Amino acid sequence: MLTNKKLYYHTHTKYERKRSMGQLNKTKVLLFSFIILLFILSACGTATLKLKQDGSGQIVMEVPSNEMLSAAMFKSELERELDGKSGIKGLSVKEKNGTIKASFKFDDLRNVDPDSYHDTISDHLLGLGANPLDSIIMVDESKEFTENGSEILVRLPSDLNDFDQAEVIFDGHVVAHSDGVELINDHTVEVSYGDAYVIYEPKGKNASAIFPVIIIVLLIGGIFYYIRKRNNENGQTEKVDNAQA
Repeated sequence: MLTNKKLYYHTHTKYERKRSMGQLNKTKVLLFSFIILLFILSACGTATLKLKQDGSGQIVMEVPSNEMLSAAMFKSELERELDGKSGIKGLSVKEKNGTIKASFKFDDLRNVDPDSYHDTISDHLLGLGANPLDSIIMVDESKEFTENGSEILVRLPSDLNDFDQAEVIFDGHVVAHSDGVELINDHTVEVSYGDAYVIYEPKGKNASAIFPVIIIVLLIGGIFYYIRKRNNENGQTEKVDNAQA
């Protein structure tokens, strides 16, 4: 015989269990639909990640539309997947000429993938983070990293490997990368497989280092010009004085 207390516990527990199972099934449905979406994307989709110097940026994805995937479905699934995630904003999904183009912005690379990072090279040389430098491929073999270096070490989101083609554009020039990453140009790489690491030098850092040298050269040039002009003026004065004498 169930007492009121036991009856309440029994029905309440049964209700909570039923509600939990419903939520679980709903989550499975959403997860399954998103897995289908990712499967479609990985088969023929492309992704471009544009990364700024502060670790923020934008992801742009393109995939052909078909009977299984429309722009509305794509947007709906992305909204569900990104709902509640901090640092994600500006979701846009458009369809044109049979291609769905979706994009969103992020405040930090970790918003996209918690295992990713965008840290100064000095943090890793000082032992403050994982150090993949032993297996890195140098673009310039003469390049050396120091504890005071301004270079940025980036671990890229692993989901980029799921796309048929994935490119990353940096706000600076690439100086090194891991295996499975191909250098496209000075500031762009393509991710093919495995854990993807890239080291790049932020734009403007070289200019700031060269600026003092330029100032010194200009000062020396100015002094030389002034001395030469002064000597010419003195020479002209001496010629006039000699002519008058």
